[in-house]
Amino acid sequence: MSIREKAQVLLRVGWALLKHPVTGVAAALVIGVVAYFAGHVSKEPYYATGAAEPVARALAPRLKILWDGSEVPNVMSARVAFWNAGSQYIDAKDISESEPIRFIPSANVQILGAEIVRSGRTTLSFASLVKFDPILNKNVVEVRIVGDEALERGDGGLFRVLFAGDADVTFTVTGRIKGAPDGFKRKEWSDLTQKPILPAVMSVLALFYGGISVRLFSRAIRTWREGVRDRWVYLALSVALVTLAVSLGMSVYLSARAWQSVGIPGWLR
Repeated sequence: MSIREKAQVLLRVGWALLKHPVTGVAAALVIGVVAYFAGHVSKEPYYATGAAEPVARALAPRLKILWDGSEVPNVMSARVAFWNAGSQYIDAKDISESEPIRFIPSANVQILGAEIVRSGRTTLSFASLVKFDPILNKNVVEVRIVGDEALERGDGGLFRVLFAGDADVTFTVTGRIKGAPDGFKRKEWSDLTQKPILPAVMSVLALFYGGISVRLFSRAIRTWREGVRDRWVYLALSVALVTLAVSLGMSVYLSARAWQSVGIPGWLR
């Protein structure tokens, strides 16, 4: 079969898939979901935390680390980011005074400080303060928006938290946001560096190959019904089933990966 004939076969298969009723139903569902989320107004605070990285470590007795005059065994750094992924802005007044935005460590460590690395806008500023929480019995970082500002869609801040403790310490972002009863939702740090277009395109390609496998499977079934029982028919059936299963599995996985990256602002990537 020549390249031109192969291209014609692929075009016919693609056109048959486009005309299939299932394709129309899937397209209608996708359009409905997109239209729903496009018109849905909500406040959706998210956060993500990176793994702790060592900055400096004391080597007694020759090397000591002093922080504000006090000796610490080591200095670790952890990245913490939060942002508003919703279509409705989060005003500074929407953040509860009694439950402000806080970075809470998983263990009782000595937090040395927290500094802003960058924010969603140059005019958006934050103030951070290390405080001891008697209820949690640990130090936390309290963050507040400076001035009469708000978190628009995609606005937020990326912080670097310095602490003295183990490398397995992680941080959680909490806070009472009026209009967001679920509070801050967690995203994986790896999602921040992934662009959604690539897994989305790969998902479409996986569906395309799945359609080809369906076509191959139907031809093999037709040949089987015509009485042909050679090994090539068995091989075609096996290849079609395996390809279909792999294609559908990859499409679901890649679609999920693409969806996880939706709503992450560009300044965090």
